[in-house]
Amino acid sequence: MIKPNVHLRTYALAVLAVVLLLPLPVLAQTAVLGTIGGTITDSTGAVIPSAAITVTNTGNQLASKTSTNSAGYYVVPDLPSGNYDVRVEKEGFQSCSTLGVHLDPAANVQVSCSMQVGQVSQTVEVQASAVQVQTTDSQVSRTVDQTQMTELPVNGRNFVSLLGLQPGVVQNFSFNSFQAMSLFASQCTLVNGLT
Repeated sequence: MIKPNVHLRTYALAVLAVVLLLPLPVLAQTAVLGTIGGTITDSTGAVIPSAAITVTNTGNQLASKTSTNSAGYYVVPDLPSGNYDVRVEKEGFQSCSTLGVHLDPAANVQVSCSMQVGQVSQTVEVQASAVQVQTTDSQVSRTVDQTQMTELPVNGRNFVSLLGLQPGVVQNFSFNSFQAMSLFASQCTLVNGLT
């Protein structure tokens, strides 16, 4: 006769083995936070260390503060996409503001400023240009907006098909196939070797 305690223990071990042997889906971590950085110089081109930098999200007015290093460079990481105002202040110089800096998801925008000698109460305002030139890396990226997303020819309008357009993503079905219409199609998607 088998004792009930042994039966319960066997059942618990079987459940534990099933749970451990099942492949747990790993969600792909896509970089969505951007970075604003740049170099602060004076009118002669010399770098300005220890300048106070304030980056303010114009949508929710959240401000991130940092200062330039000894090479006059600053970086403000982990910023959500949106529009930002960048203000630079240093004693003995006019403050410099760059307004309307647009930051796309996972973008790296360079906002540099040349400060003029003067009173702190004086401010030089610069409107951010619409096109930002990326000089720090050769990555090509762009944001797909809602109109482009709805007009993409995706069979069955299943968003899982769009995952296959990203580098490092392998799907066990071909793009725009009827297999992608399944609700469980994302389980057949590998991102950099992870399921």
